Amino acid sequence: MVGLHDDGHTGWAGVARQQGAVFEAMRRRRSGYQEACEEAGLDWGDVPFFEVARNSREAGRKAGHALLGREPRPTAILTNTDVLALGVLDAAADLGLTVPADLSVVGFSDSAAEEAGLTTIRQAKKEIGEAAGRLLLSPPADAPERTIFPHELIVRGSTAPPPA
Repeated sequence: MVGLHDDGHTGWAGVARQQGAVFEAMRRRRSGYQEACEEAGLDWGDVPFFEVARNSREAGRKAGHALLGREPRPTAILTNTDVLALGVLDAAADLGLTVPADLSVVGFSDSAAEEAGLTTIRQAKKEIGEAAGRLLLSPPADAPERTIFPHELIVRGSTAPPPA
């Protein structure tokens, strides 16, 4: 997360679906966050990560409470879905924290992010849909096809430099 690193955040934390999640995409997102942390010079082993069983706003809220109750409190929380990020925003509000003055929050997918002012990772949904359509209309392949699609950081109102 170049933006968070450039802003000066060093107290990162994360919320993600459990490692055993059935969706490969969830595992890849978490792996991408790990790479971003390491590129920012952070030791991944020192980044608190809260795993949730369900992708729900309430799960994000519970995870947010758990992470925000730690000392030192994280200055930025990354989530692997926008729904979880909305729950983290709820937890911050419950605790009287102001986003982004006290905490930066980043989601993933740009699904429910715009109306909440959430900074998020936007997926190439049109390209993903087109590729899915081509696969459905094509004869079966001997080997599974793996395609990596581009993504884009969409900065909105949930990120800022950390508190001084």
